[in-house]
Amino acid sequence: MPLAAFAKVEPNNTPLSVKHQSGTPASIVSFNLPLGVPVSVRGSVASTAQALKSSLSSQPLLILAAIVTIYLVPGILHENLVLPILSTLPSAGVGALLALEAFKT
Repeated sequence: MPLAAFAKVEPNNTPLSVKHQSGTPASIVSFNLPLGVPVSVRGSVASTAQALKSSLSSQPLLILAAIVTIYLVPGILHENLVLPILSTLPSAGVGALLALEAFKT
């Protein structure tokens, strides 16, 4: 059976490949673009944005671990868990705030 019997062959410019995600064709759309997107188009976070989203989900736990570590290390060194609150943590907090102010962050 000849190809022309069931298909129309026409030269045209097409992409070399079509990106897929979860078995469906996918494309990249930048953030903050006003688009009139049809309701049949599904959106999801992927690539770099997905990595950012997953890293931000564990951030509160990491901050809590850092605070506990900052408290425990001077307490262990001074062999007293009350002394770090009275001596090292206030000055470290003031130093951190001054550094943030100096670098405008």
